[in-house]
Amino acid sequence: MTASLFVRDGNVVTPTELSTGPWSEDSLHGGPVAALLADALESLPTPGPMFPARRTVELLRPVGPHPLRLDPPVVRAGGKGQ
Repeated sequence: MTASLFVRDGNVVTPTELSTGPWSEDSLHGGPVAALLADALESLPTPGPMFPARRTVELLRPVGPHPLRLDPPVVRAGGKGQ
């Protein structure tokens, strides 16, 4: 048994059995999914030191136990005055 929630291979992460939710083997628990999103967002390049003030993850449907590609787009660069 592996000790990680996901196995990373470049921009692709594959969930392990530890990420499975208690309701179904066909869906992931929301906690590991939220942690994965937080890690992806915090690893984006920024012009200076930044920290998240608040983060909300709302899953509109179950996330299946299949490989996921992490390629978050920057829609609008933040900063004061923008």
